[in-house]
Amino acid sequence: EMCIRDSYEAESDRESADGRYLNALIGVLSRHAKKPFRYRVFVIEGEPNACALPGGVIIVTRGLLEAMKSEGEIVAILSHEMGHIELSHCFDTVRFQLLSQKIGKRTMGQPADFSMNVMLRHSFSKSQEEEADRYAYNLVLQTDYTPSSVGDSFKSFLSYEMKAHKDTKRMKAN
Repeated sequence: EMCIRDSYEAESDRESADGRYLNALIGVLSRHAKKPFRYRVFVIEGEPNACALPGGVIIVTRGLLEAMKSEGEIVAILSHEMGHIELSHCFDTVRFQLLSQKIGKRTMGQPADFSMNVMLRHSFSKSQEEEADRYAYNLVLQTDYTPSSVGDSFKSFLSYEMKAHKDTKRMKAN
């Protein structure tokens, strides 16, 4: 877990305005964490997505920040990803990825590629997603944000996807 976090220190813009903002939000949320490590959020380029990795590492794409319409929605996403970590779901994801890459032959010198592969190739099971959703909802209840932020984050993501799909169809027609 230290290797992944250390790799992202150099590769992301955690010190940018977005990085500082997200790390301030996760700092508030992590007061409710049971795991004994410091949560860190790293911002990378990409389409709307977020990813949880062991050791309290959460990856958020700029596209996700653009798709969300409120701070409450961003908190809901961070809470969901934190749920995957708190519930130990991400260890299975990383184990899958490491085995599939035969890590003995490759180093983790490309953390952005690693996280994108995790996001694109392997998803959590339906039951793990539901557990993380419940965790997020219960965590948001412990904050000053409205619990409807959890559902609103899904609506914003779907709205973004529908707009992107329409834009793609329009571009192909021209």
